[in-house]
Amino acid sequence: VIYGSSTNYAWGKLWEPSNKKNVWKLNLEKSDAGIIVFDHGKTVGSKKTNVGSLKSEGDFYHNIDDGILYLYVEGAYPNVKYKSIEIGTDTNIMTIPQKSKNVTIDNLSLKYGGAHGISVSANASNIKITNCEIGWIGGSYFDPVTKPGARYGNAIQFWLSCEDMVVDNCWLYQVFDT
Repeated sequence: VIYGSSTNYAWGKLWEPSNKKNVWKLNLEKSDAGIIVFDHGKTVGSKKTNVGSLKSEGDFYHNIDDGILYLYVEGAYPNVKYKSIEIGTDTNIMTIPQKSKNVTIDNLSLKYGGAHGISVSANASNIKITNCEIGWIGGSYFDPVTKPGARYGNAIQFWLSCEDMVVDNCWLYQVFDT
């Protein structure tokens, strides 16, 4: 099992109250948070474009300029209300480098990534992905400068001139894009 979330954000006292009722803040100086999953799928967060739009349980906004993630949670500190808070940021869980050949990925569980689960780079060949579970993937902004609002995230992505690819007997679910 490989998680894209760097830690369980329900551990310890990572959250602080903000100046808005039921909105908590977390220092998250990483690339854009695309997805938040609570208690391994009991509920999932809803990404918003500003702090003022946080009005329902699980709504979140990540101000990447300030490195602060804001989260709407009613009734208790987020780490008291939930046993698990996984945050997927704008990184692939696994990347197969350009021009790779003869790679097999088998029997892995990849979860909680804000970009792609597996990204296979250009000109790769003979890649086999079998018996894998890939879930809770995507939702980060693609390019906030040139394409504001465009979000992305594939379970498995083959990019530019790949050949002889096999994906077999995999369980793909809760993926932002495809």
